[in-house]
Amino acid sequence: MPPCARPFPPARLSDPRRPATLRGAKRSYGGRVAATSVYSRAVRKAAELIGGREKLARTLKVAPEDVEKWIADKGKPRREVFLRVVDLIIDDNGIADASAPGDAPPSRDAAGAAAWLE
Repeated sequence: MPPCARPFPPARLSDPRRPATLRGAKRSYGGRVAATSVYSRAVRKAAELIGGREKLARTLKVAPEDVEKWIADKGKPRREVFLRVVDLIIDDNGIADASAPGDAPPSRDAAGAAAWLE
């Protein structure tokens, strides 16, 4: 097989030749650094929608330091807390408002498993 026809060996995740976005690094946008973690992005969006990080901490019943840590991508929330964050984002984006007025939207409480166990 000619040298140009050989397939390129697969790059490992820690390979320095691999683009930074695939190694889980942070991206920079005009001087701002945006975290690539879905947890960080979701918590940041929920805080923006609800009116601030402290208000989000009160709503989630967690310490404000935890919210700051999650946004800084230095940790991730417990699953049930993250699902409440997702519920806040979904509710604020008005997805339930797309149904007809007479239709009752299905429950979307992703944090509570009791509803489907009944």
